[in-house]
Amino acid sequence: MLYRNPLQFGSDPFAMLARDGYYYILCSGWQLYRSPDLVRYEDLGAACTPGEDDWFYGGASAPELYYFHGKYWIFHTTEAKDNPWDEAENRKIGVLVSDRPEGPYRDPLGRPLYDPPYCPIDINVYEENGRFWLYWSHSCYHHPVGRNDIEESWICGAELKPDFTGLLGEEKLMIRPCQEWENHTLPLHKRRWNEGPFVMKHGDTYYMMFSANTFEDYGVGYATASDPMGPWTKAEENPILSEVPGAGIWAPGHNSVVASKDGSELFMVYHMITDTPFTNGTPERPWKARTAGALPADGYALQHWPGYAPEYMNLIPPKDKARKIAVDRIRFTEDGRLELCGPTVTPQPYPSGNE
Repeated sequence: MLYRNPLQFGSDPFAMLARDGYYYILCSGWQLYRSPDLVRYEDLGAACTPGEDDWFYGGASAPELYYFHGKYWIFHTTEAKDNPWDEAENRKIGVLVSDRPEGPYRDPLGRPLYDPPYCPIDINVYEENGRFWLYWSHSCYHHPVGRNDIEESWICGAELKPDFTGLLGEEKLMIRPCQEWENHTLPLHKRRWNEGPFVMKHGDTYYMMFSANTFEDYGVGYATASDPMGPWTKAEENPILSEVPGAGIWAPGHNSVVASKDGSELFMVYHMITDTPFTNGTPERPWKARTAGALPADGYALQHWPGYAPEYMNLIPPKDKARKIAVDRIRFTEDGRLELCGPTVTPQPYPSGNE
């Protein structure tokens, strides 16, 4: 059987294979999908609906779902209700837990897991031999670097307490923008981004995938290290994922990686902007624009784009500005490089291991 991207609406998708044999794909805004094969998507609605007693509210930014200690955990960065300085970006790092991947989820701490003195976004957790490391992006917001009022997003990390109640030691800078391709949207926004970290290991090497730039030239690169806390070296061939306007693909990025059910293939799950319709048995619903603010009533966290250049955005029809989920194969070469077979909107075989 063949499938073709895109697969469903969703921003910043994180995919995991649960013990019930299904993939679960969690997106910004708490949107949760279940899939038997990474191709067909069942809409489960919101994984979390913050209540009056929660310290956070609205839609999460790039939450991620894991199975640790016999339970399912969502790590998230979400707006905090306590905002004494009335900041426009006031996210904290939190954690939720459930006995089932579809929930319901509860907050075991009743407080942020980590509350840095800045706005964090885009959480990621790496586990090895019972030890855990937490990674996130230090948002550009209020983060000037150097001259000319340039702001940067940096990816930071720290070892995580195994009971997920806080950090072990101080946070440390992992990577920051330093390659030429990460400057492409600097003239438009006076900002550089490294965000959306995803850490995995192959052989004795750790790989951190990350996204850079914004809607106008979003893409994915990676860095390598011999320790989960670095130092990290960015690959010379970055980016390994970038837009293909000739194929109608814009702004591909913010990825996770998950294995096929038989373990023989690796797949990169990410979002893209494209006018290509869904074709894999998942009905395409009408796209709904929204304004910035609280989570929209439909719960899908479709995007509003106030920060992007009008001269670029006006080239894309309004109905096609929503982010959509895409899945493409990724592999390690013999010399340790990461190679992605994408981005694509052309037919390709279903992931292996599906009946």
